[in-house]
Amino acid sequence: MKFNLKKFFMIIMIIAIMVLYLSVFAFADSPDKLAKLDATGNQLLYLARRIGFWIITVMATYKVIQCALKGNRKEVGEIIITYVLIYGSMFLIPWAMRLVENIF
Repeated sequence: MKFNLKKFFMIIMIIAIMVLYLSVFAFADSPDKLAKLDATGNQLLYLARRIGFWIITVMATYKVIQCALKGNRKEVGEIIITYVLIYGSMFLIPWAMRLVENIF
């Protein structure tokens, strides 16, 4: 059986969302407990970013080496931009969510 990275991350995300969603009901009785929920969420986000950093770095390096071996220098810049955008989105999405939260 082949390991499917996409399904693995989907399962992890579903579990994380369920834990966070159910935790809101469990901790919603006081603002202090909601602060603990925010702290836990920030720790999970930090962990996801660190893991994502290394996965993206390894994948980008692998793709660049593949292009170099094929002699295709034109695609190297495209690969680098793609992976930088992927990593940047890991910071952009939480920032945008907090921005929307502050607006409403």
